[in-house]
Amino acid sequence: MAKKRTDINTKSLIYNNAKFLFFQKGYTNTTYDEICEKIGLNKAMLKYHFSSKKNLAALIYNEIHTDINEYIEKHMGISSSDKIRHFILQTIFFDLIKNNSNFNLFYIDICKDNILTQYTKGTTCYYIAEISEINNMSYSESDLKVFSSIFLATQSELLIDYFKQNIDKEYEELEKIYFKLLFGYFGYSDSDVEYYLDKSRAILENYDIDIEDSFQVRITKKDYI
Repeated sequence: MAKKRTDINTKSLIYNNAKFLFFQKGYTNTTYDEICEKIGLNKAMLKYHFSSKKNLAALIYNEIHTDINEYIEKHMGISSSDKIRHFILQTIFFDLIKNNSNFNLFYIDICKDNILTQYTKGTTCYYIAEISEINNMSYSESDLKVFSSIFLATQSELLIDYFKQNIDKEYEELEKIYFKLLFGYFGYSDSDVEYYLDKSRAILENYDIDIEDSFQVRITKKDYI
């Protein structure tokens, strides 16, 4: 029992220190040794608990995704069956990537290392399945995996190219193009996408949204006087 508790504590220490370092330095510039040395461990412990640095980064990304999604449901009162839910979720992510330099660095790093496409398909499949169900569409598990690969690869390459200044478009225009591609697969017309995107923006105008140290998501409702 004591060993199990020690393993849990060690795993938590590694995870929390990785979050701190990835936020401060980015994923690429953080080494195995840096993650472990500060907490007095050798890098073999990281591989024992998490198998790889890539797996650690994917877990952190998925946690951010989950935190935002839970806030939308619990505090904005928007359930997973509401069509606007996934527009709000995607809009928040696009805004954070653009406006928070630490999250931008982390996100672009993990895109370049193919972590999103390799390690986060399960989470993406889950949300794509939700979008499908909302629109009374049914896809096989293999279809969902294909969609996940397409959307993750497209979003990754699109944003990498944008921040390299290889795309001559405004960020908001790029976001709209991606949304039309993503939601178009599930029966949304271009005008539907623009409607829900505008509605999402109107809702999010009432909130301050940011990511702070160690990827702590902060979403607070504005206090209008």
